[in-house]
Amino acid sequence: MHEIRAHDLGFSLPETTTFLSQNLATTPDPAVVSMLHERTEGWVVGLRLALLTLRAHADDAEFATHLESTNSRYIVDYLVDDVLAQQPASVQTFLICTSILRRFSSALCAAVVEIDEATAQQHIDHIARANLFLVGLGEPAHWYRYHHQFQAMLLSRLHERYDEQAIAQLHRQAAAWLAAHGQIDDALRHLMAIGDFAAVADLVESQRVVALNEHRFHELEDWLTLLPTPLLQERPALLLGLAWIQDHRLEFTKCLATTQRAADLLHEQAATLSPVTHKLLQTETVALRASVDRTLTEAEALALIERAWAQLRPYLSYTHCIAVVWLAHTYHRLGGGERALEFLLTTFEQTVEWPQIARCRLLYSAGILYWYNCHLAQAERSFQKGLHLAQQHRLPVLIMLCHFGLAVTASRYDQRDLAETYHLEVVKEPTFQNGLRAVVSAYDLIRLYAGRGQPEEGRRLVERLKTHALIMGRPFLLSQVAALEAYAALYCGDRAAALHWALAGSPGEMYSATDLIPLIRAQLLLAEGSAASLHEASQLLAGLSRRHESERAWIFWIDVAILQAMTWAELGWMDLALALLGRAVQRAIPNNVVGPFVGWGRPLNRLLHELAKQPEQAALMWLLQAAMPTDSAASAQPMPLLALPEPLTEREVEILSLLAGRLSNREIAERLIISPHTVRNHTANIFAKLQVETRLDAVERARALGLLPTPLHSSEFK
Repeated sequence: MHEIRAHDLGFSLPETTTFLSQNLATTPDPAVVSMLHERTEGWVVGLRLALLTLRAHADDAEFATHLESTNSRYIVDYLVDDVLAQQPASVQTFLICTSILRRFSSALCAAVVEIDEATAQQHIDHIARANLFLVGLGEPAHWYRYHHQFQAMLLSRLHERYDEQAIAQLHRQAAAWLAAHGQIDDALRHLMAIGDFAAVADLVESQRVVALNEHRFHELEDWLTLLPTPLLQERPALLLGLAWIQDHRLEFTKCLATTQRAADLLHEQAATLSPVTHKLLQTETVALRASVDRTLTEAEALALIERAWAQLRPYLSYTHCIAVVWLAHTYHRLGGGERALEFLLTTFEQTVEWPQIARCRLLYSAGILYWYNCHLAQAERSFQKGLHLAQQHRLPVLIMLCHFGLAVTASRYDQRDLAETYHLEVVKEPTFQNGLRAVVSAYDLIRLYAGRGQPEEGRRLVERLKTHALIMGRPFLLSQVAALEAYAALYCGDRAAALHWALAGSPGEMYSATDLIPLIRAQLLLAEGSAASLHEASQLLAGLSRRHESERAWIFWIDVAILQAMTWAELGWMDLALALLGRAVQRAIPNNVVGPFVGWGRPLNRLLHELAKQPEQAALMWLLQAAMPTDSAASAQPMPLLALPEPLTEREVEILSLLAGRLSNREIAERLIISPHTVRNHTANIFAKLQVETRLDAVERARALGLLPTPLHSSEFK
């Protein structure tokens, strides 16, 4: 390492002589070179300016006289002014006015200087030919910047020749053009330069929906931090932007407070807002409140969401996908699963003008709701469609999310190799989406590696995830990773480390349905095996079960029910264990949800064997045993799976029976209190599962499989 000082960056006298000789037709008089070197101290930009001036002076002596009469402190100012004086007045104005720009094109310069674009390009070409410190930028094409020191000199001339009002107008014209062309950061920089915070707030407000649709939470947060707090606190739209950021960061208490402030402002400012804007912002407050405010009763929340959807639906193109997604997820949690999917799929169909990242998010969210309901085939189709769009449009966040959806779907199908492939794609980017998806993927991979006899692979994976969590510094993520460390330790035989974590402190409040801390703690307590640990595990699992059941997150409820059944069996409560396990089987197996039953070894196999003895469970147990790998199945000979590749859901069987009754889609929709669009979706799923193309074929195929009764007369559809 060598220390480099300012004098090291300047030319020596011989270097100055060489530089001038190479760039002038004749070498100047040595006395002029020496004087110039002394005055500029070898500073290269000063020498470049002098070079431009020397080219304009035929007489070296005349140039030396001017130089000698100029105070050395102001030599560069003199050279700048001399260079500018050589340019036409219009070029001088162009140079000085465009000095406010960090980078520029002819179109941007034209907007700032208020000339036509062709003239602006002519000025740029002239400046380039004159070697006036213009730097061409390769990307984007036809963009330029000034040498930074030359730009600083031009800026000083700007402030000498123009008053503050004129300079502010230049910045506003630059900001307007940049904002219109999507360069929001640069536009905000110009508005901040003149301290126009009201204009900053207006611009951020105008870009808020676009930023949220494109999941640019960090960028929106940076914009909001530019604003003084009092100004931010008086803008409901900006407060709602902040609330969505807080929700994204799982800061639910802050989110609720910010949402309430925005709601109060909307009430106060109703007369000053357009009716459409007021409705849309109200809808956002409902989506946020329904999601995070658990003091609302179920009836209150449902009524709010229905009213919000009615207000929002005619204006979907003016809102952002997160508002729709949160309305749908909350509606699902409150029991409106079919309606929630309608929110998402209707919005997907009606917002073709939205950015593709927002439309992909709708497909991903629909997939998650299908997955929550154990409808794996529909979930997989949504995730695959979303992944195709995300890859086609190069959307890395949505690619990761869809990989996650496909991973957890494959794991529930017990397609372990496929699940591993997708999970590994998720953990490659552990910082996306707060890291929670990477945590869930790591959890599944730990179990998968342990099942292969490679538990150390899981531990190494957690170590890599821990490194990223420490960099992010988010407390909730660090606590999740600590749970994963204990979980991996258990599978690696380090029971002491695992139990130390499990027995140290309470599980705390869950962040979301994907919060793994209570689930992992319960498993470690079950592994410890003492009566006290088993009772504590049972209490933890009971709380988890209630939460997942109340939120209709059935795919998680199955995981918890299996663990609770094993815990109750260890406590000697066999009847309760079998009853609960039977409920889990009834919800899981008709949808091919096999994965949760695999990998628990003898304790669960013993329970499944006992459950198979119950006549009402026998058929489903045969299907489960047939689908499970031989090392995990109970000791019984499986019978072949039904010829149907993918079982129908309860709703699909219900619609199929109405199809057999020759009801139209509208009549079915009215009978089931759903939309005709939803009926069409279910019918398409039925046709795909039964591998048919018409209603008649669907009904006949269903009867052949025993899904529908055979009628006394066969002329029903003829």
